[in-house]
Amino acid sequence: MEAYAAAKARIFANQTELDAAILNADDAASAKYAPKKPQVFWFSRKKHVMQGACLQGDEIVVTHHGKQSR
Repeated sequence: MEAYAAAKARIFANQTELDAAILNADDAASAKYAPKKPQVFWFSRKKHVMQGACLQGDEIVVTHHGKQSR
């Protein structure tokens, strides 16, 4: 798993602010790999995310720039 995380971190390091990084909000270790440059989108099946996708009941809710869509 450490090798996977290191590879993911290398990908993020090469991204620009025009790119998007997608991380699992249900994995606490993911937060330390969240990049600074690209947009970060989170996904979760357990909790609400400020930017990204999560489950609310049996629906997938996507939040982008504060606006939600189902």
